[in-house]
Amino acid sequence: REAAISPHISPYLPHELVREAVVCCVYVRDFDERAELQRVLRALMALMAPLQVPVTAGFKPDAFTMLGIDGKQNRWRLPPTVHSVAEALAWDVAPAPPAPGTQQDPIELDG
Repeated sequence: REAAISPHISPYLPHELVREAVVCCVYVRDFDERAELQRVLRALMALMAPLQVPVTAGFKPDAFTMLGIDGKQNRWRLPPTVHSVAEALAWDVAPAPPAPGTQQDPIELDG
């Protein structure tokens, strides 16, 4: 039940269409730490699997949202994510141990 610092999952569409579109924001301590991103991705995929909700979008920093880089049509013509799900799953990374004196934050799910 561990994933990240602050996950927030909410339906983007009405309840009956949740399987088709879910917005999920997960904040991590270090966006460049590939082992952490992969661990969070795998945890999120495990959480969503019983609901049959695929995880498809990828990872992007908050700056992308602030600059309006949230789709294919943005003024800088940048892709909406930095790392795709497929790319992150393919990384050959060793699990990152928690920093000394810290522990990983658990996911808190409502209901």
